[in-house]
Amino acid sequence: MKNLQNRRDFIKSSIIGLSSLSIFGHLANAKMKISGGNKNPNVILIFTDDLGWNDVGCYGENRIKTPNIDKLARQGMRFTNAHTPTSICTPARFALLTGKYCWRTPLKTGVVAHKPLLIEPGSFTLPLVFKQGGYKTACIGKWHLGLRSRSSGKFDPQTHYVPPIEPGPNDIGFDYFFGLPVGHFYPPSVYMENKSIYKYDPKDPLVLAKSKHGIETGAKAARYEKEEMLGDLTKKAVEYINKNKDERFFLYFAPSAPHDPYAPSKKFKGKSKVGDYGDFVMETDWAVGEIIKSLEKNKIDNETLIIFTSDNGGENAARDAFKNYNYNPNGKWRGDKGDIYEGGLRIPFIARWPGVIKSGQTNQQLFGFNDMLATFAAMLGKEIPDGAAPDSYNVYDAFRGTQNIHSERGLVLNSRGGLYAIIKGKWKYIHGQGKGERVKEGYLTPEQPTIGQLFDLENDPYESKDLCSQHPEIVNKMQDLLKDYYVKGKSR
Repeated sequence: MKNLQNRRDFIKSSIIGLSSLSIFGHLANAKMKISGGNKNPNVILIFTDDLGWNDVGCYGENRIKTPNIDKLARQGMRFTNAHTPTSICTPARFALLTGKYCWRTPLKTGVVAHKPLLIEPGSFTLPLVFKQGGYKTACIGKWHLGLRSRSSGKFDPQTHYVPPIEPGPNDIGFDYFFGLPVGHFYPPSVYMENKSIYKYDPKDPLVLAKSKHGIETGAKAARYEKEEMLGDLTKKAVEYINKNKDERFFLYFAPSAPHDPYAPSKKFKGKSKVGDYGDFVMETDWAVGEIIKSLEKNKIDNETLIIFTSDNGGENAARDAFKNYNYNPNGKWRGDKGDIYEGGLRIPFIARWPGVIKSGQTNQQLFGFNDMLATFAAMLGKEIPDGAAPDSYNVYDAFRGTQNIHSERGLVLNSRGGLYAIIKGKWKYIHGQGKGERVKEGYLTPEQPTIGQLFDLENDPYESKDLCSQHPEIVNKMQDLLKDYYVKGKSR
């Protein structure tokens, strides 16, 4: 009887913990009435870089002023249990665009730089969903998913950035790409436009050294200044909106901010009380405001769904950049970017769609942005091919406040060093010890037995008390579910 009761408690807690997820579901079966008739909306997905929970005024202690992001929350829905499936850049972006956990690829840990394109051309991707729905599609900002094919051979610093640079963003569903091959923190310091270096001069080719951090020569006319990067990308995003105001479009805007090096422009230097980092966050908020203004100017704000989020939690709060100001970008959450704890994985997530999403709402639904592909496929009435998006659930009803969908699923999480975790209901199980920031802390596949960690996120959201030894039956169930997802190659 005791085992039966434990099982009932586990199932009950799972249902309660996931009950908010349904906000994303009823919309899939009906078109929304917006200005201009029965149309699906434009979609702008703002995907910031290393922005922590505490950095956004409507989530944190409001030490850094973010009036434009806060405005989105007031006019839309603020999610408090949204997660990145991986607490670092490349794998997070891969999961967003493919609906697939990145650990199912050869990239089990870390990130890519000058590596082949991680997403196979021909894959069913998020931008391809929109293209099939008749949308124009664009990626403006940080790419960081590799370029060229595996068949191109090893990285050649002499030719890697000689046009045409393919395959790349244009080959996985984006009609237009303007942005950074990796990020402003890593060479080359040039923009790409579609399959070429922006302002490319064949007489002055870009050449990279083979060193770990890279030394770049050439392409002098194409170089940008880090302090101008965010403004440049924002200008391009606004230009894209202006140009396509009469079309249906999907814009994936992924600024390389506020990732380090913290490079606010002169206009924002010294504006915050948290040093260059706070200034860079404030400039990121400005970029959001510019996008909002462009929608209002073109009178398409009421027919545009804006999603604002971050690829992972904030950077290590122990850095001098934060210690000097007694500031933690992740607030009270345990851990940082790269970790398996909530500070690295729980992210701000805001959705605004005037007239459809009720304003001023807060939602506690558990989901990951790997769910966006299935969600938008449902919105557009597109079938997901067999084998595609194996880890993406349709959570579209969550935008409408519907409760209790997909209570049977567990959300799998991964750290920079490859440590696995799974959340189901109020329980979070970590398959191993340590925070998982580095591989040496104990990379284990879900098939390998280990002593893990168990947290009750409902009663202990900041993960202060490991309950593994007190609830072995829960641990066993979570281990079995994680192993099942791992072995089957899918979680839905």
